[in-house]
Amino acid sequence: MKREPFDTSFNFGHPDSLESCNEAQIMIEACSFLEQGEITSYQPVYNASNHVFLVELRNEGKVARAIYKPRRGETPLYDFPDGTLYRRERAAFLTSQALEWFLIPPHCCPRRALRDRFRSMVCRGKEESQL
Repeated sequence: MKREPFDTSFNFGHPDSLESCNEAQIMIEACSFLEQGEITSYQPVYNASNHVFLVELRNEGKVARAIYKPRRGETPLYDFPDGTLYRRERAAFLTSQALEWFLIPPHCCPRRALRDRFRSMVCRGKEESQL
């Protein structure tokens, strides 16, 4: 049974389970979508310690929602260098993948063009978009 990359029934269980061998491919597809998708709308997520946005991405006729946390919106922590949260989250995802734990949702660092487009959308004063 082939599952779509954004199927909500991901198996994040034990790595020896029967379905875990498919999880790596699903994660690769999901990361590819996140990295290459175009942000078409966004809305802020309130009550977060960092700037967080729920975005809608489109890629090859598919639509998905994702969380975008811009580096510039990170709240500094006394025990970590500024601007490194996204790197630590990415490292946690890659470690989980390498160990075949599949515990961390797909995470990528957006391309510069995607970051610039998001910044320009926000700077133009767009209202919260419809998702």
